[in-house]
Amino acid sequence: MGIGVKISCPCFGSFILQVGPRMAPPKYCLFPFLCTECKDASCLDIHAQSQACEHCGSKSVVPYGSPPAIGEAGLHVVFACWQSDTFSAEQLTLTDGTYWCPTCRQHTARFEDAGIRWD
Repeated sequence: MGIGVKISCPCFGSFILQVGPRMAPPKYCLFPFLCTECKDASCLDIHAQSQACEHCGSKSVVPYGSPPAIGEAGLHVVFACWQSDTFSAEQLTLTDGTYWCPTCRQHTARFEDAGIRWD
């Protein structure tokens, strides 16, 4: 079951992203990714054969749990996907720390559980 996570930054306020798996096959799990080329963010399926930025088409994308996206690691897990053949559990974990904001281009964005569940 997927959840809604709220991403917020002082530059834009906040909005909710749908992340996580769906219950029915095939494997499918959305997770935020950072494009290391254009520095924008996309929610992509971690089980896809290849991921590409929704904005520039680059294949140079990394999960938001990877070092380029993390400003300061948090103490509490907000959301995590653990089943992937391509990415580590650490790369697929969002905490209450700070992350890259594609709007102001600083590590000032934060994630929190929005209390929404989806199939």
